[in-house]
Amino acid sequence: MALLTATFCWELKTKRIGNLPCFTVGQVERMSIMDALTQKSKILRYCEENGSITVREAFEKLHINSPTKRISEIRQAGYDVQTVMERRQNASGNEVKYTRYYINGGTENGNTHFAQ
Repeated sequence: MALLTATFCWELKTKRIGNLPCFTVGQVERMSIMDALTQKSKILRYCEENGSITVREAFEKLHINSPTKRISEIRQAGYDVQTVMERRQNASGNEVKYTRYYINGGTENGNTHFAQ
């Protein structure tokens, strides 16, 4: 389902192109904020259950496209986010570096969250 701004919706209706759902710019902004809150909650929950998270885990398991931005927002919200650089060999035998995030404590909606 496409999200369309009011101006683009007006153009569609004026040109009589289909019956697509239309949202105001404010509605789209609110949806983006709610999505960011949901993504942060997913990251916090994942860290509670697994102890830490990597960018790749956030992409693959949680379907979050901007995990570093969400982790930065979690840090700004008062959580103690520890960043640890790790290394491993990939399938080709090359050494790769990646970041693992540990989230320790903080409050969101009155609840305290701690990573294991």
